[in-house]
Amino acid sequence: MKSRTAIEQALDAVRGFDSGPLPPEAVRTLQQAVRASRNRIVAQAAALVARYRVSECIEDLIVAFDRLMQQPEKTDKGCVGKLAIVEALGEVEHGDPEVYLRGIRHVQMEPAFGPPEDTAANLRGNCALALAAMGYPETVFELVALAMDREVQARRAAIKALAYLGTRECELLLRMKALAGDAEPDVTGECLAGLMHVAPDRSLDFVEAFLGHADLVVAEGAALAIGESHLSEAFGVLHGHWQREVDPDFRQMLLLPMALTRCDAAFDLLIEQVEEGSPALAEYALTALRVFGVQAERARRIDDAVRQRGDPALTKRYQKEFGE
Repeated sequence: MKSRTAIEQALDAVRGFDSGPLPPEAVRTLQQAVRASRNRIVAQAAALVARYRVSECIEDLIVAFDRLMQQPEKTDKGCVGKLAIVEALGEVEHGDPEVYLRGIRHVQMEPAFGPPEDTAANLRGNCALALAAMGYPETVFELVALAMDREVQARRAAIKALAYLGTRECELLLRMKALAGDAEPDVTGECLAGLMHVAPDRSLDFVEAFLGHADLVVAEGAALAIGESHLSEAFGVLHGHWQREVDPDFRQMLLLPMALTRCDAAFDLLIEQVEEGSPALAEYALTALRVFGVQAERARRIDDAVRQRGDPALTKRYQKEFGE
């Protein structure tokens, strides 16, 4: 087993503190570790800076970020150090966007089995979220490019950042991205969820149209976005599609989104499926009922429905989902 270096042992000692502020010697240890040549030691130190919110390390973190941007495929494989630094700067509420702007534009191609891989996608995404959180006024211009990034992790982060900002311009970009589609259908689902967060009333009809999408994953994203919106009409919209649709996979998919509305009508429908639906629908309905928690009267109705059904497989699922 490889022996631990002195600085790693010192970092272990820092981890032993329950909470900040850290004593001066611990701060000095972090500053020394951030200056280390090994990116994984830098990452460990940055994680502790984030944990204890050690603002005294800000300048050291920025210098380390600059150093790891030099020949990064050698100095910081996998962007391990830069990712930890960006997280730490966010935790200490660093107000200068320069590091994040460099990170959001950084591409780092590294050898892999097959073609080289870009290991900086998560870095770009985290920097996008950091710029949005700090209120950088030009963030949306950066997000336009990131929403079309080659890497799906970066695109997802761009969508989340647009939803976080929530301006009218961001709403329009989310609509455009949803209409354009994405190679990964869950990215379209993120757009629809973002729209229902930013402007639920105005977005309901737009998002509902995606329930008819040919890709069931996109349709599910639309259903989940509606179900989580807390709009009073959400269940009615989803239930209307439930009644009209005959495809069993689509009806099964709607169970959880309807449960997420947390209304009495949704609970009643799910109980009905446990009692009388097909075996597959009954099991999915039972799982979806977990959304409603363990309120005594509802728990009794779930228990009664399972007992009434008398299906060993359903009883086993019930015990798994709700306990003995």
